[in-house]
Amino acid sequence: MKKYRMIRIFIFACLTILVVSSLASCDGNNTTYQQTGSEVSLDKTAVPSTVTKSGEVITYTYKVKYQPTLVNSVTLSRADISISDSPLDGPIVCPKNMLASGESVTCTATYTVTETDIAAGGVTNKAKVMGSFTSFGKKETCSFTSTKNTTTFHFVEATDSVTVSVTAPAQSNVEVPPVVQPAPPANPEPQVPILTGDVPYCDLSSRAINLRFVDGFVPTDFNHNLTIGGEPMGCKVSEANSTILSCLYPPTTVFPASIQATLNGNIVNEFEFSGATCTLPDRPKGPGDENEPPVVDACANDPSPDCLPIYCIYHPFEFICTN
Repeated sequence: MKKYRMIRIFIFACLTILVVSSLASCDGNNTTYQQTGSEVSLDKTAVPSTVTKSGEVITYTYKVKYQPTLVNSVTLSRADISISDSPLDGPIVCPKNMLASGESVTCTATYTVTETDIAAGGVTNKAKVMGSFTSFGKKETCSFTSTKNTTTFHFVEATDSVTVSVTAPAQSNVEVPPVVQPAPPANPEPQVPILTGDVPYCDLSSRAINLRFVDGFVPTDFNHNLTIGGEPMGCKVSEANSTILSCLYPPTTVFPASIQATLNGNIVNEFEFSGATCTLPDRPKGPGDENEPPVVDACANDPSPDCLPIYCIYHPFEFICTN
């Protein structure tokens, strides 16, 4: 009996060793999906690739692909994808979020450049795509004939970064003419005064006024313009005395008034006349009745042939007819 008992114990021990040996050689994974981490890919681009000023809009494009490595006897669900990125003006727009194996999708988003981005030299952001899917397969139970169904949830992600740099604005090919500095005004030649500022005679009734030339002035050089109170006067060199300039002033003149002589737009004389020498002389008497106007030949040469004199007034150096 003991002999048979020992035989049974030996057989049981051998069977136990075989079972343990079989369990030790079973990996239990040869028909399940082995995740690689590269099931989803992300390709991000930006247009434009450079900017020059704030306010420009960058358009980002995200191309996502779901491409798992298939294994015999294993099936995979569609992948649920989501994309994140910053900074952006708003959410990323995708036409779909569920991708079958081998399928891809293109999504877009925009961003408006700020002054801070320009100061920083550009905009850099990193996008991330996350995908989740499920695998369905079989798993050995350490027996060549016994397996069980498996369902496994998988989570994968991919990233891509893009930098939009700042560049200086393009230079125009149009040549800008150099700035020409205006030449400094030439120093005008000093103007020599022609009048002394003395008014030896002024007649209120005829509006006649005499002005005195400075010593040494040549009367034939007189071609100046004279004004009184800003209004022009008619002047000529006295025939009786070449040192005197005889003028007629306008009836609107009020004394005191400024007398000014100019030549080619340059002031050569300017002085104030108070009217102190202005008089209102008596009307000349005729040969008969004191009310009778003087005869024409009592006057000197009429300086204005178109003037029909009514009476003549004697100036210190000549006669001037007035109306």
